[in-house]
Amino acid sequence: MSQDVNKILFYFVKAGLFGNKEPLTDDLLMRINWQHLYDVAKAQGVLAIVFDGIKRVMVERGDNSLGMPRSLKMRWLSVVDSIEKKNTSQRMAVEYIATACEKCDLHVMTFKGLSLARFYPEPLHRECGDIDLYALGGRHKDLNRLITDLGGTIIHSSAKHSEIKLRSVMIESHNYFVYRYLSKRAKTVNSRLVDCISSIEPYGEHNSLYYPNSEFDTLFVIYHAANHFKFEGISLRHIIDWCYIVQRAGCDLSQLTEYGLERFSAVLCRIGKHSLGFDLPEHLCRCDDKTYNRVLSDIIGSNVGKDDEKVSSFTVLRRKTVRFFSRHWAYSLVGDSFFGGVMNSVIAHIAEPMAIFRGNK
Repeated sequence: MSQDVNKILFYFVKAGLFGNKEPLTDDLLMRINWQHLYDVAKAQGVLAIVFDGIKRVMVERGDNSLGMPRSLKMRWLSVVDSIEKKNTSQRMAVEYIATACEKCDLHVMTFKGLSLARFYPEPLHRECGDIDLYALGGRHKDLNRLITDLGGTIIHSSAKHSEIKLRSVMIESHNYFVYRYLSKRAKTVNSRLVDCISSIEPYGEHNSLYYPNSEFDTLFVIYHAANHFKFEGISLRHIIDWCYIVQRAGCDLSQLTEYGLERFSAVLCRIGKHSLGFDLPEHLCRCDDKTYNRVLSDIIGSNVGKDDEKVSSFTVLRRKTVRFFSRHWAYSLVGDSFFGGVMNSVIAHIAEPMAIFRGNK
């Protein structure tokens, strides 16, 4: 991707998140390829955020198009509307489940997408995947039973979680937070995360619904992003999530050193500060230029966002295999071992052979 496209993408992300702190120059505006910007923003999970930035520039300049083709603008508006409707449906589904939980003294925590969205200036514009739920007290099976009693259908189950469709919404009911297998670090992280939520309080009007506390989010969000990074890469959405968590934690990231995640965090923080406009202290963003540029290039040029492609199982397998062995460099950055990753991948696919054909394409 050219420097122009990088600069344009980052400009509108910053405008969408924080407003227009600097004007868009006529020279840069003339160089915008709107279709390409749309495609990149979609792949990076920031389509609605970028459009928020575009709208702010339109208001500032008194121009309702900025040269964007009308057909693309209508398409963009339609997709943003779909993102808002999906988020609203998820919120309603969680409310529905929480109400049912109150009747049977079941306490459930929602985390990841729906939970992280509340830190965004426009929560409905944080793109989400499935609803992630965790039944407190290890009552995973009780939560599954409750959701199926509400009309849900279990689509797939693994040791980690069950995928359940309730009406038009997909839910992941978690038994634990991270894949463990032979990884000592993963087992330690999972235990730590369970300990973190032992003191959380109900959120909102439902005594049965909980959101994670800062300690949980600080460890889970970076560990989750690290796993995605070493396997298939991450998107700008992961970085935005992390920067909001760093701000929420009061920039106290001391626990990350214990798990070898401080270098990875520093790269994400530097991208968040220097490219996306987050106000983070410089000491959290210290990483060498070579690592910074390689990670940024990997993120912007990654293959995320291909899940909507209709490709053969063979193509999925080929892409995953090539990607797995080409990303050995990423393991040391996230404090992990490539050999350990190979062993855990083998065990994971012995446990669930068909999983190799699922997920990111």
